[in-house]
Amino acid sequence: MKPEIKYSGALEATLGRSRRVRAFIASACIATWALVAAMPLRLDVSIVLATAMACFALGAWRRSGDVRRLVLDSDGAIAVDGRAGQLVDGGFVSPWFATIHWRPAGAHFTRTLLVAPDMLPAEVFRELRVILRFQNRGQTTSSAFGK
Repeated sequence: MKPEIKYSGALEATLGRSRRVRAFIASACIATWALVAAMPLRLDVSIVLATAMACFALGAWRRSGDVRRLVLDSDGAIAVDGRAGQLVDGGFVSPWFATIHWRPAGAHFTRTLLVAPDMLPAEVFRELRVILRFQNRGQTTSSAFGK
């Protein structure tokens, strides 16, 4: 009797907007504003810092749901919104979130994609975590840690 293969090693998913990510952005912005307000700075410096933080938070808020389509294969191939690329070492996988480091084909810089559990159905998020966790299994320990 053959064992049942639960995951195929390939994943196609549509990502939704995450309430958790947006709540984190909002709380980080509020905490930074409180920190700036508590610092003994001149009023004009405080206003500049608070305005800069608001601009960064607004940009992060707008970009928090930009990626809609993710296609991932166990051999390291990835496509994000139709743009093909390759997974790069350095991602993080946990039950609370996953970060995917990838480099689009022909690009010089890597991109990082944050995937929160509320962006996908629970079973799809688990499959994503399994693929990301076992993607680098063939490497030696020294190369897995970047040494």
